[in-house]
Amino acid sequence: MNRLVDLWSRRAKLWASALVFLLLNLGLLLGYRVVIQARIAAVSGALEERQEELADLTSRREQRESLVARAVTTEDAIQRLRLERLGTEAERLTEIMLRVKNLLSRAGLDGPESIRYAEEPVEEHGLVRETISFGVRGDYEELRRFINFLELSERFLILEEIGVTESDPGVLSVRLRLSTLFHAPGVTVREET
Repeated sequence: MNRLVDLWSRRAKLWASALVFLLLNLGLLLGYRVVIQARIAAVSGALEERQEELADLTSRREQRESLVARAVTTEDAIQRLRLERLGTEAERLTEIMLRVKNLLSRAGLDGPESIRYAEEPVEEHGLVRETISFGVRGDYEELRRFINFLELSERFLILEEIGVTESDPGVLSVRLRLSTLFHAPGVTVREET
């Protein structure tokens, strides 16, 4: 055992310098580890912020894409409405008047009398508004029935005005003003910015 102690003591400087070198390296290694962990934490935080920003931007993009898709669908629906439901005046005016006369007859009203037409362009929408005024005769129940038929009609008709006078006891003279819209191929739609 003495020999071992003697060996250690003769080489103490060598062992001490090796021990100092080892401790210094361990200290540096621990220091680097702390610095690297701090950098990793900073990079992880920045990465999480970027991921949140990316998720937010992705969500916004999806919302905008959804809005664009809805706008395109709405524009297509408007075009179909213009062409299929509103049609042009030449295509639908006669059909609408026959429909109105049929509804008047079904309701039991007499007429129509003195039919007048007025046309007005609705340029901002590329449409023409046709107003149809006429008179009919009948009682209150028949008038109510006709208005109900108009409301249930598949045709786009607007009841704009009703003027009622009693011409004979129980018989009403009614002045009606209806309007409808037609697609106007020659009218360009004004777009507002």
